Amino acid sequence: MLGLIVLGVLLVILAVFWIGDQVNKANQRRDNANATATTAAITAQDLAELHAALDGRISEWKKVGDGAVHHVGTPDAGLDDGNTKEVLYGYCTVDQFYVYVLEMSRPGGYFADTEGYAYTPGSYPNACHPEGFYIASDDNVGGGWHFITMRTDDATFRAMPTMTIIPRTGTPALPAPTRTPESKQ
Repeated sequence: MLGLIVLGVLLVILAVFWIGDQVNKANQRRDNANATATTAAITAQDLAELHAALDGRISEWKKVGDGAVHHVGTPDAGLDDGNTKEVLYGYCTVDQFYVYVLEMSRPGGYFADTEGYAYTPGSYPNACHPEGFYIASDDNVGGGWHFITMRTDDATFRAMPTMTIIPRTGTPALPAPTRTPESKQ
């Protein structure tokens, strides 16, 4: 009889743990679905802003085939959203055009220092980007646009330390202290 009671208690404990695990899994699925919906909504809003600001400019930028990386400030690109750092455009090959919209927000992780959007029609950001960029992640969001995280420190100018001789101006000597009759005490 005692063995049946112990077995019954163990079964109840296992059932409670199993139900708790199922509830946790359901909550995780719900949280993931909510996060995915939020990310999709943010991406859709970002793409609408990018199309509104850049579609007219991209056709003009494509005419500039000099092989250089062109930097466009946010006001000149029509992106005064408070999160855009700058826009870069150019050609990675004679016929492969790109636009990179770099955001001020920083991604988490070690391999990337910048996030934003890349427009690389007919190609992928890993194959077409400014020199010195390393694409860490790429999420195709349609129409030639990709949400990307990247490392840009190789593309950033790093000033080399130089030896500069600073002429010595000298430190003026302090006058010797004067003694007064009161200071002798």
